[in-house]
Amino acid sequence: SNVVRFADTKTVLRSGHIWDDTKQQLAFKPFLIEQRVGSGRVIAFTQNPNFRAQQDGLTLLFANSIYRSVADDCAYSCLNKTISEKQPHPFDCGK
Repeated sequence: SNVVRFADTKTVLRSGHIWDDTKQQLAFKPFLIEQRVGSGRVIAFTQNPNFRAQQDGLTLLFANSIYRSVADDCAYSCLNKTISEKQPHPFDCGK
């Protein structure tokens, strides 16, 4: 599923310069994609979110993608266990 996408052609550029062709190509295209594959998941960025550390908001997206890729799967795995089972560590869900 597309988690984050680019804006429309009128607002895709906030500052700087962009060629008209590029503006047309970027409009409404995905930036962050998440897809479950088998027992795991793929989290993909269509562009480097850490490029020159220019945008602080993208650093947060990148950090959350790392955390959520493990945390969500662990929580899902833990929820499927019975309550009586003990967990040795919060992130060790017996995978």
